[in-house]
Amino acid sequence: MLDVAVPAFQQPSVVDPSRAPTGKTVLWAHTHVPLGSEFDATAMISAAIEDYASGLGDLILASTAATAARLGPTVSANFAGGDFASGAMTLRQLITRDGPGGG
Repeated sequence: MLDVAVPAFQQPSVVDPSRAPTGKTVLWAHTHVPLGSEFDATAMISAAIEDYASGLGDLILASTAATAARLGPTVSANFAGGDFASGAMTLRQLITRDGPGGG
């Protein structure tokens, strides 16, 4: 299916320390696959981590993965059709969307 994963990374515990145990951090990664795919990109993402930061994989304490097929229906109604941006990503949307604490 995929020869190379191009992952995107987030580190949510940097801005919200409650997302990780004291002294630890969380690294969240994803890559794009076809809608409804059963492909598990964990090995490819792990290889990409090693390519960018050799040895980092040895520090990973735990990992959880979800395929697009499993994740898609559980995210939200806004994820319809695999739209990870939950709607239009126009400049207006970027400026007017709810921010932290918005509702």
